[in-house]
Amino acid sequence: MYDRNCFQFNICAVISSHIDVEPYRDLAQHLASAFHALEVEIKLLSNFANIGLIQGLLVDLRRQLSESGQCFVRVDSSHCIAFRVAHRSRVLPPEPAPSEVPVPLADLQAALADHGELSAEFPFEPDLTISRVARHIDGARSVDEVVVASGLPQEHVLICLRHLVHFGLVAVIDGITLTSRYWLTPEFHVAFDRPEVVMEVVRYVTAGKHEGNSMLVQVVQGLYVGVDGWRQTLGEFQLANSAELQEHGISLRHFITFGLLRGFLERIDSRNQALSDEEASELEELRSVLIPNKKQELKQLGKLTSAEVNKDLEIVRMVARLNELKAKEKNRPSPNEMPMSGAETDDDSSTAMHQLGSID
Repeated sequence: MYDRNCFQFNICAVISSHIDVEPYRDLAQHLASAFHALEVEIKLLSNFANIGLIQGLLVDLRRQLSESGQCFVRVDSSHCIAFRVAHRSRVLPPEPAPSEVPVPLADLQAALADHGELSAEFPFEPDLTISRVARHIDGARSVDEVVVASGLPQEHVLICLRHLVHFGLVAVIDGITLTSRYWLTPEFHVAFDRPEVVMEVVRYVTAGKHEGNSMLVQVVQGLYVGVDGWRQTLGEFQLANSAELQEHGISLRHFITFGLLRGFLERIDSRNQALSDEEASELEELRSVLIPNKKQELKQLGKLTSAEVNKDLEIVRMVARLNELKAKEKNRPSPNEMPMSGAETDDDSSTAMHQLGSID
């Protein structure tokens, strides 16, 4: 019996004030339920002799939950605390735009069972509507096309897509067309240092035709280096690299999709492009060719110092023009802007890896 026939306890988890606290409510409920059960069964909390044991349990719980979001802590020979918490917000993501393309992050087609149900690897029990929508998500169809193919009302398809995105089964990207333009983000500088990128990139961009090896990884990385949306459209990039793409069996759609999903490619919307194509080319030429070459020439001919070279009238003029273009370039388009219209893509999508399709 307890004093006053009541025993109350609190367990607190200290988290950052800058993150969404909603997902941690499940963590608090799991901990409260676990310690309530231990108190009922073995009087763990009310027995002062267990203070040292409780302190050790809390240390282990904090460490395991911080590292992996799950725990397995043995209390005694008959009791343990074990659970997993998914740190996922309960707020659904916004509706995708009709022209955006849902891309499967899991093999939805293989997971669809004979009776229209998804396999146990998914974190929820799908209804017939989600199963019907999932069958048409192939990484090539836009949201509007998924609506038409499924034959369902648009609002039903949109809510299904929001749930699939929420649970990490689908990502949404802008539509990929041959008139689109892309550039590399700063993330590219470290992307290929990550083991998971190196392991996945070849298999993904070849639609499952080839496994990764160091030679092919270097080939793919080199192709990404050549992506320059300020100079060329995706169609022009395809023409310039068609032999290498074909030789290594690289699907252009998979190639672009992988970069978008990994965050080292962004789309340039030419309707909101701060610089014209000519100005973008001029900026790149000034930055990479004209100014460096002129400086090198002056140093070699006149044996001038860097400070003296920078005072040369032609260098001053080119640098002034460079700064003018850079100032204008700051008004860059957001990667979240609406995608361009048009569909200069192939009619037949690849049936390989996750049915993502390809631009041939």
